[in-house]
Amino acid sequence: VTTLGRTSGVCPRPLSFRDAVVLIESALNSKRGRDFDTSHRLRDEIRDELNAFARAHGSVRARAALDFASSLSESVFESRSRVFFKVHRIPQPRQQVEFGDENGTRARGDFVWELQKVVGEADGYAKTGNLPTDSERRHRWKRDKERDLYLNSLGYRVIHWTWDNLRRPLELAATLRRVLAL
Repeated sequence: VTTLGRTSGVCPRPLSFRDAVVLIESALNSKRGRDFDTSHRLRDEIRDELNAFARAHGSVRARAALDFASSLSESVFESRSRVFFKVHRIPQPRQQVEFGDENGTRARGDFVWELQKVVGEADGYAKTGNLPTDSERRHRWKRDKERDLYLNSLGYRVIHWTWDNLRRPLELAATLRRVLAL
């Protein structure tokens, strides 16, 4: 039996930067909800494990992945999107930003570029495809459209991408650059 920190410090070494980020962010996110310091302690434990084997093959890449990793990514798709932004020199947005007003309306964006007033949504199939009934899928779709309208009313432009878009990186990068006016 091993700790999550040890596993998360050993496993990323042979992986690509992208896959190491996915693994580490998954571990960090799994601890995020428990208390404020837990993901920070886990990050330190992973760093200690990587430092203990600093000369091992892949350790430099794994440490770079740890430095880049966020505890706020809630899915592989969000982690892969963050790496995509880095590779294509798209500024890193804030993650999981909450919006609300005095009427009790609430919304959250996966990624928010505040200066450009853009909300980015990484829409994986699991978001609606895993819902068991057509009624639940329609309800989720309607709720998402209402959220987009609310964010639009606050002056934010909402852009969605899918796994298929991520598999066409040059197209997605060009689209995001246009939307963000980069």
